[in-house]
Amino acid sequence: MAVKYTIPYRSIDDTPWRVDISTAAYAGDPIPVRGFADNACMIEYDGGVDDPFDNPVVASKANMQLINQGELDMDELQNAGDRDFVVEVYRDNVLKWKGYLVTDNIQQPLLSTPYVVQLSAIDGLNMLEGITYTHNNLITESIGIANRAPLNFLRQCLFAPSNLGLMLPIRWHVGLQALTTEDDAIAGMMAWSPYGDGFVAGYYVDELGQRQAIYQNCRYIVEGLVMSRGSPSQHHQCRSNRGAVLPCRLVLPVPYPVAVREATMSSSGKTPY
Repeated sequence: MAVKYTIPYRSIDDTPWRVDISTAAYAGDPIPVRGFADNACMIEYDGGVDDPFDNPVVASKANMQLINQGELDMDELQNAGDRDFVVEVYRDNVLKWKGYLVTDNIQQPLLSTPYVVQLSAIDGLNMLEGITYTHNNLITESIGIANRAPLNFLRQCLFAPSNLGLMLPIRWHVGLQALTTEDDAIAGMMAWSPYGDGFVAGYYVDELGQRQAIYQNCRYIVEGLVMSRGSPSQHHQCRSNRGAVLPCRLVLPVPYPVAVREATMSSSGKTPY
């Protein structure tokens, strides 16, 4: 997949940012496009109610305003499929956000160029519910991480082309202290769903008499993973370093180096978000 459009701009603190719009149907050099004033790109996060019990997965959206001087192929954008264009947002050449271009409702004004175009992209987390999970052996080359560690299931749901297909940056903090080991609750030796109940909905027998699994959707698995990180497991004794433990929340991608956050109850009874 090659970058077709690139939109360089600077934030108010003069930090260089860049938006790249890529597609597999293009093989040339990136085409520079100007952003409109101070609204070249804005990332919004929609967590719904501020309750990690009710909404452990926080979706995000990138809104772009561009000046089309003839560089943008509006017909191609309007007729593209849901995953034909990938949008990446870089801050000082470091990936900060990634998602799919929303091709529905792209409006093309009946004006001669130049004119302002509004585009948007989603991180894909809201698409997970409609994607049936595809399982593999979850092979990892990381030392000290079990094949069935929660991190590898998150990678499988988000990274695999057969699932969401977006290489999103995953960063996490879980404020649980293991009493029996010093194992990491996300990327350690603890196995997630060793009996398959966390990602298998049921079984059926195929025409050859073989027992086959029916998998859950990716949203079900990701929510289960995130919420379980705030609860002690019967196979892994944990305690919180502060107060009562609440579920984690998943925010992908992220503008700052925290994506999976463990929420604890403060002395005032409020969740520190």
